[in-house]
Amino acid sequence: MNDKWDYTKEEFKKALKDLGIKKGDIIFIHVAYAFLGKPEHCENNEQICQLILDSFLEILGEEGTLLVPTYTYSFCEKNDYDIKNSPSKIGPFTEFFRKQKNVVRSEDPIFSVAGIGSKSEELLSNLPHTCFGKNSIYDRLKKNHGKICMIGLQLQWATFRHHIEEMVNIPSRFIKKFNGEIIQNNNKIFQEWEYYVRHLNENCYPEGKKLEKLVREQNLCKITQIGRGEMLCIESEKYFKFGFEQLKKDPWLTVKGPPVETSD
Repeated sequence: MNDKWDYTKEEFKKALKDLGIKKGDIIFIHVAYAFLGKPEHCENNEQICQLILDSFLEILGEEGTLLVPTYTYSFCEKNDYDIKNSPSKIGPFTEFFRKQKNVVRSEDPIFSVAGIGSKSEELLSNLPHTCFGKNSIYDRLKKNHGKICMIGLQLQWATFRHHIEEMVNIPSRFIKKFNGEIIQNNNKIFQEWEYYVRHLNENCYPEGKKLEKLVREQNLCKITQIGRGEMLCIESEKYFKFGFEQLKKDPWLTVKGPPVETSD
């Protein structure tokens, strides 16, 4: 680092390689690049986003696949979901990525995911109408040996955890159905989707720090410093297996607690 910038593109790419990311991988990323500081030769958000995207694509190669959350929460807010045009609500990188050429975006009207690469179509098409359940994008990520990469964010912010929670059927959450119109190619299609929502009781408030602490203590993830922040990567299968075991032992591990009686 110096007084003008905190990291270079080459340093960013080296950090990705240090995390074990390689050609042909399937990577699901969560990005909060502001926590890394200022990259060299980048004067605005778009240039920073481009640096991150180019770095991943150069390492993954044509055989690799990059997946990015582009959540809209449309049906929760009683809005239509336009696959092509509904903006992502979770940060500038996700919206930048959504607008790239050759991007495939899922139909999920709450937690849509966009992808570029050899398996993006396979992973994001013909999904069942469940945000986190069986054969959801998170289940497919696990079955296809995908990895989760956190850029400037801790693992607790990775939405994959809700897939683990649903598979365990933790008592602080329940399946709720949302419906509305999905717009694709100027056609509107009515759909109903299942979202594993939390009970509104304060004890059920999401809290992922305790599970992340256990993951780090067991050295299940790789961590590297870059600029002013940190990057983390974990194999989704490994995270799922460990998280499943921990939540079976303590179903209240990933919420504020203490345990209370709940009903759907």
